[in-house]
Amino acid sequence: MTAPLTTPTQEGAPPPFDPAGVVDLFRTLDKALRAIQLYLPNNPSYQRAVDAARQAFAPIWDQADELRVVIADTRLVWSGVVVHEHREKGGDSLPWLLYKDGIRELTFLKGFEAAEELPALLQALAQSRRAQAHEDDLLTLLWEQGFSSVTYRYVELREPMPPIDAAVMRGDQAVPSGTILEPIKEAIAEAHEEISAMQEASGTPPGELPADVVKLSDFESSPYFLDHREIEYLRQEALREYRLDLRRQVVSALLDVLEYHANAAIRNEVADHLETMIGYLLSVGHYASVAYLLRETRAIATRSRNMGPAEQQRLVRIELRLNEPEVLARMFQSLEESPALPLSQDLADLFSYLPPASLPLLLAFQARSRHSGLRPVLATAAQQMAERSAAVLIGTIKDERGPVSVAAIRLAGITKAQGAIPVLAEIVAVAPATRVRLAAVTALVEIATPPAMSAVAMALEDADREIRLSAARALAARPHRPAVAMIEAYCKGPQLTVADRIERITAFECYGLHCGDAGVPWLSELLVGKGRLFARKVPSETRACAAIALGRVGTAAAQATLRSVANDADVVVRSAVGRALREGGRRR
Repeated sequence: MTAPLTTPTQEGAPPPFDPAGVVDLFRTLDKALRAIQLYLPNNPSYQRAVDAARQAFAPIWDQADELRVVIADTRLVWSGVVVHEHREKGGDSLPWLLYKDGIRELTFLKGFEAAEELPALLQALAQSRRAQAHEDDLLTLLWEQGFSSVTYRYVELREPMPPIDAAVMRGDQAVPSGTILEPIKEAIAEAHEEISAMQEASGTPPGELPADVVKLSDFESSPYFLDHREIEYLRQEALREYRLDLRRQVVSALLDVLEYHANAAIRNEVADHLETMIGYLLSVGHYASVAYLLRETRAIATRSRNMGPAEQQRLVRIELRLNEPEVLARMFQSLEESPALPLSQDLADLFSYLPPASLPLLLAFQARSRHSGLRPVLATAAQQMAERSAAVLIGTIKDERGPVSVAAIRLAGITKAQGAIPVLAEIVAVAPATRVRLAAVTALVEIATPPAMSAVAMALEDADREIRLSAARALAARPHRPAVAMIEAYCKGPQLTVADRIERITAFECYGLHCGDAGVPWLSELLVGKGRLFARKVPSETRACAAIALGRVGTAAAQATLRSVANDADVVVRSAVGRALREGGRRR
């Protein structure tokens, strides 16, 4: 609640009660204000300071229903008594904090401290104390809070100046001595006297100014006398100047000195500065300039005629500075925490200078990253590293850290790394973790060469259902004739007798796509049997799987066997046979 202060408060009567409580109250409020500035709201010191301020109001409300103080520049006055004083204007002065923004009177109503208005008032005072010149003043901050238990009076500090007396402005009346116009009038008279003296000395006719006197008409103070093309040129040049990358300019200047200066000591000093610049540019997230610096130093090392082998090695060390694990870890963490990533192309340019040896660290960070925009960039950089060095990729596959190994295995599949097939086959055979073996099978399927598919066929003997199923589906999608023996062993093995329906169907489909006419006798034996007694011993679900496999074989012999049992009494078998006859060998 606000109201302009129109009349000063009269403080002639003695105070209604002992002012010691009021003095103690404002001393406590001043301490609480300092605590508000130092601590966060969840800090115990913050809470204790606010609680102490609340308790300081209790003795006041035992004797009055409101507390009104008048504010001067260095003191607070209550009922004619100074209850708080700070002789310096500025700094931590509470009176000056209120006074400088026009607050001249504060009134606290009973119960003010019980609500949340006390912390809100302290926060507004603290914010005003820290405010810059362009930010809201205290009056605005108080108005935003909408207090109901605090009223304040203020004076308007920006009142317009009163108009100049019209009598003074009339030219037919004398200007009173001592007014603000008197010095101006004297200065004009002196100027006229100087001009008259110059005219007499130079022989210039009256009414004309000497040639050496500067005339205002010689200058055009407005920019609009320029042609529109000139104005546009100035605008474009101003924009270009603002858009200049000063960091890039500094790096370019250092690189020019490095390449063309003949003094070896100066070149070494510049190389030190460039190494320092890499750390600085990484810390501020200017990755495009780092990539530019590395690209140019690599080019200078090969083309400059002033450099010997030792100096070329010095430039190589500049590039190696980026590849230190500590530097890379800090850079990756900074990218992860950044709310807005640099341009993807800038990051890609920078990551292209990372050596393949950085692949394990890159994959480890990619596995931990939760930044949706950063993960694709890291994946692209990792793929490029893997393509440059298969040896590093194979070594990373053997990494003892599970997430890194799995990421490297997936990368081997994406890059179709032929050299990784033996390592992946070994993982399929001996790796203890199911997810690692499954990732290896998936990578081998993506590589899809004959050696890779042979390794996939080995997974049919795995103890884990998911891995067997994944291998069978892969072999069904990409038939590999050399694996037919392993597929047949899988179908005839004891594991399939206890497998679920999905795995059995997938296994028989895979066998049917690989065996050809050579597998028809065994499948026919399962489906038809040698006699009625034998047929009853084969479960109907196994017979249905055999029918599906014969449908995948699709040869004339397989079709003849299917037609011979087209009217089988078992509805499950009859349905599977009908579907197999309709589909024939379409999936071959």
